[in-house]
Amino acid sequence: MGWEKAKWSGYRAERDYCWEYFLSSNTLKMLQNMKGQFAEHLLAAGFVCSKNPKDPKSNNNSCNEKLIKAVICAGLYPKVAKIRPSFSKKRLAPKVYTKSDGRVMIHPKSVNVEETEFHYTWLIYHLKMKTTSIYLYDCTEVSPYSLLFFGGDISIQKDQGQDTISVDEWIVFQSPARIAHLVKDLKEELDVLLQEKIEKPQPVNWNETESRDCAVLSAIIDLITTQENGTVKNFAPRFEERW
Repeated sequence: MGWEKAKWSGYRAERDYCWEYFLSSNTLKMLQNMKGQFAEHLLAAGFVCSKNPKDPKSNNNSCNEKLIKAVICAGLYPKVAKIRPSFSKKRLAPKVYTKSDGRVMIHPKSVNVEETEFHYTWLIYHLKMKTTSIYLYDCTEVSPYSLLFFGGDISIQKDQGQDTISVDEWIVFQSPARIAHLVKDLKEELDVLLQEKIEKPQPVNWNETESRDCAVLSAIIDLITTQENGTVKNFAPRFEERW
């Protein structure tokens, strides 16, 4: 972590780093302490084998940004918003919609407010608040596979003559039937695995590549990481848009 490296270089380096990246040193220290406490709780529960948050065995996938976004999706679902491109010559920023409110806005202080190009057309958000408009705070884009694996119930059907796979029957993706059934089967395997881990907590041994745990998780991670291949494409969401 950049802040930790700067911190070891001395107070001035830490201060300059926080100033450059608009960060609060006190907040970062609080998060560092929380991370240590969380690791201790995970160890006590049996999910990891060390109370050190930096233990390599607990950080196999910590550099996988797409997987981290998928984990955020798991924690914040169903706080989902749909991104639609803007065809206005004056305003390039995309239009954003939620199922319950229709058109909403990304908060002006969000780093995404000036973003005009997103890799995916779905956002997950932490907070939604109404002032002069309905604003989304702390939002990040998420991939279709993140929503499929870590969202709600999956269903497969035909929509307008095309094969689709949907989450909770309103977040809909166009997908070949073979891929849709593969994703549904993997989601079911993941749900079973999570239930087993809750009932009998133990760390995943990533060295046992032939084990069921490793095979299921590795397949899901591979799909999330290689999302750009475009096997699952966006389809019209099933909710009424309010213009």
